[in-house]
Amino acid sequence: MPHVFHFEMIVLLAFFMVTSMMAEPIEEAENVSADVIKIEDSSGLSSDEIRKIAEEVDKQKAGYEKFVPLIDQYDWIELTSGEWLKGEFKGMYRKQLEFDSDKLKLMTFDFEDVRQIR
Repeated sequence: MPHVFHFEMIVLLAFFMVTSMMAEPIEEAENVSADVIKIEDSSGLSSDEIRKIAEEVDKQKAGYEKFVPLIDQYDWIELTSGEWLKGEFKGMYRKQLEFDSDKLKLMTFDFEDVRQIR
């Protein structure tokens, strides 16, 4: 996704541009170089255009957080932390869910720790 990288670079440049304009002069400390690096925005974008790009990048990133597993031969559980586990249901009893995963092996979860079952 090369266009996402481009958007992030523009947002980063805009951030540096805005913060450099708002920065107050710092008194020189001992053993600190007095060289100043000036960063200029050469994108030609207005602050509204940069804001729109930043919002679009945020929407794209939010899409990754909304993972929903496909219905296949596996059982899925989503924990309240947002993590998804793939495996096989073994049983439900005493407000607990028993779940077997290839990587995590047989585990037991309290119902209060499970957001959804697929």
